Amino acid sequence: MTIITKETFMACKDVRLGWKKKPFKYGGKDFLFRGLITCAVTGKMVTSEIHSKTYSDGKVDEWTYLGTWNPKNPNKKIYVREDEVLKQVEEVFKRIG
Repeated sequence: MTIITKETFMACKDVRLGWKKKPFKYGGKDFLFRGLITCAVTGKMVTSEIHSKTYSDGKVDEWTYLGTWNPKNPNKKIYVREDEVLKQVEEVFKRIG
């Protein structure tokens, strides 16, 4: 007893082998604090995002922000600039050393 015909099987095989999916790129961007910081309130992992601004003269500035979901309103995120967190980390290391 066969479930499908050989022609149907071969057609499905051709579709499966012909499907060219873009290869997955894990960790495509190097963020300084990737996977190291969790939210003290929610315990969720803090993510990094790049925000950019284009000025009228054509100059583009980019900043890296760390973000986590707002526990009071789960539809919004709370952001802090990565350089502000880095300053706090540097202060901790200065006190230690």
